[in-house]
Amino acid sequence: MGKLLKIVLVLGFFFIFAGVVFILMMAQKSIVGIVVGLGLDILLIILLGISVYGIMRGKITFLQIKSRLGAIGFFFISVMFLCYVNGLSILNLILEKEADGMKAKTLLLANLLLPVGYQGGLQTEKTEGLIVRFPEGERGTIAKLNSYYPSAKDEMDQMFGEAQLEPLTIIIYDKKQGMGNKQFFESNDGFYQSNNQSIHLLSPKLLGDDQFQSLFFHEYTHHRTHQFLKQNGISEGEIPAWFHEGISEFVRYSDTYADMVPKKIIDFRKMDKNADFKQAKQGDYDPYLQSYLAVKELVLEQGSQAIPELLLAAKEFTFYDAFQKITGKNIELFQSSLLDRRKKIDRLLKQGVEAEKVGDFKKAESVYLEIMKLDPDSNLTAGSLPNIYIKQGKFEEAIQSIKKEGNLQVWQLHLLSELYLLSNPQESVIYAEQAEQLVIKNDGGGDHVHEKFAEVIRKINSDDPVTGYEQLFKKDLLNYKEIRAELYRKLLKQYPDDKRVKNIIK
Repeated sequence: MGKLLKIVLVLGFFFIFAGVVFILMMAQKSIVGIVVGLGLDILLIILLGISVYGIMRGKITFLQIKSRLGAIGFFFISVMFLCYVNGLSILNLILEKEADGMKAKTLLLANLLLPVGYQGGLQTEKTEGLIVRFPEGERGTIAKLNSYYPSAKDEMDQMFGEAQLEPLTIIIYDKKQGMGNKQFFESNDGFYQSNNQSIHLLSPKLLGDDQFQSLFFHEYTHHRTHQFLKQNGISEGEIPAWFHEGISEFVRYSDTYADMVPKKIIDFRKMDKNADFKQAKQGDYDPYLQSYLAVKELVLEQGSQAIPELLLAAKEFTFYDAFQKITGKNIELFQSSLLDRRKKIDRLLKQGVEAEKVGDFKKAESVYLEIMKLDPDSNLTAGSLPNIYIKQGKFEEAIQSIKKEGNLQVWQLHLLSELYLLSNPQESVIYAEQAEQLVIKNDGGGDHVHEKFAEVIRKINSDDPVTGYEQLFKKDLLNYKEIRAELYRKLLKQYPDDKRVKNIIK
């Protein structure tokens, strides 16, 4: 019983000692941690010397070790703790790049080593490129992911190049409570874990389809950025947190208006670590917005290839030296002029809106085209340009301004269908049916105006087009009076002897 108690006490002492050393090391800054580690190394080397002496003498009297076997055990424990202390010194250096303080480092380490966010009882389905795990009742999410994934992958392939990718697992949650500790992740809605290549997302039933889609693009970009860094032998910690987030936000909002001008800009160097980045989000300041604007400005100045070029350059230089090499300016100069373009666009936008209000569509057109020169890829004026073109009777320009946009929405498809009635009814029915199908997909269909419109356009493309035109005017399915008037003039010329045409407008 005495021996057993002694073993328990010794083991307890070692565990307590290991815990104290862990807390002591993790609480230090990197350089101080190295000094503390060296101090502990010296102590442990002394203990190693004592243990070797004990092995030679067969005992260590002042430590109450009375046998050679005990001295050998003490030797191995000293070696084990020597490895433990040096391992903690290295680990502390690595974690210091991402988190400050013992608590933050411990949580980050736990998140890296443990399967955070997983929950039991999930169903699994493998699709091309994805492994989706989802709770009962969320099978419909798979179809949504399958529709998003090809365009997300294509966009990332264009940015980072095609590559052999590690399997990507997506975990769907039907409640927030099951998502685990997210202190170092994006938000309560989703996050990416690089240690096991998994994306964790709340269900679209909780987020809504648009938010779910944009969040998927954000997290998938994190995945591909991580894969690119790994394949090129670049440490994630070498890239500032704000740049990681900026890339993902840039992709997330590539088809969305997110050009708000923040009230202030903070020092980028103060957002290098994940912990600092999260802490920067205070009051109405949003570090994600600043990071998004920074990456977008980088792309506008240097082109989209600047993102992978900068990441690759960070392999040979520090990130900020690489940034200056790629852009020709240091981060401080870049930061000081970051909002210049945004502010100019904001001023122009106000001028364009005011010109529209007073009916000066020629000036509004000029202003919006100037905005497009400043930001060619922005859809900032996507809704305004077609309108001012139609108001001026520039119907072909309106068509082209819509068609150059990607991922057309229902209203854009519907408007294209209206415009093509003036020149090509066969093309009109194509866009009317695309709008109809998108409405059915998103809302389940029913007695919807877009479905009524598509049905009338199909009649216009039948053996008796005038019947369709009669319903089009009678049901008031055209949104623009300019299109309505131009279409009526066209019908009068096309069917001069058809009395039904003359009676369409009374």
